[in-house]
Amino acid sequence: MLSRNSYSSFIGAGYSLRELAFAFVRLKIVSWIWTHLKYSLRRRGKRVCIDYTVDIAGPRFVEVGNDSWVQRYSWLTVPLIGMRSIEERAYLSIGERVQIGRNCFIGASNRVEIADDVLLGPYVTIVDHTHHYSDREVPVKEQGITQEGFVKIGAGTWIGAGAMVLGHRGLTIGENAVVAAHAVLTKDLPAHCVAVGNPARIMERTK
Repeated sequence: MLSRNSYSSFIGAGYSLRELAFAFVRLKIVSWIWTHLKYSLRRRGKRVCIDYTVDIAGPRFVEVGNDSWVQRYSWLTVPLIGMRSIEERAYLSIGERVQIGRNCFIGASNRVEIADDVLLGPYVTIVDHTHHYSDREVPVKEQGITQEGFVKIGAGTWIGAGAMVLGHRGLTIGENAVVAAHAVLTKDLPAHCVAVGNPARIMERTK
């Protein structure tokens, strides 16, 4: 989130006033107006920043907490067309101070819950469902999607660039865990652990 303190830090790091001015206009004016007009979220906290290039499908089933930031070209979706039943609740819940990097994809057909202070690198994929495929006579794309899975990501977790979190069988990530870049996680990851590889395996505990 670009707070006053953030701007001061940017200036100290070498960003120009012109760059900061364009960032302010993009995030605080253009994106704020565009996303408020286009998307009626189930809940939108204070000081939420959603870039105007972000695509949100099923916004009335999505909630975003205070001070969270969704960066350019990300796609948040509740795939209503493929779901057998729809309840009036949040299917995708994003906590406070969450940062979602560019070009991320998050799909929730049952429950994806991202706790506070989670950081997603660019090109991260998080889904709680997959396609049915058991009927050999019907194309997979016409068999619908599962609605029994879930993904719960604990507070303070970091998911690296290009990682995939596949929770169609249900998956929980503990607090302050790390999913390394390009890892493919299909099973639970305990708190304070680092997972790498495909399929992801625990390599160490964070300190």
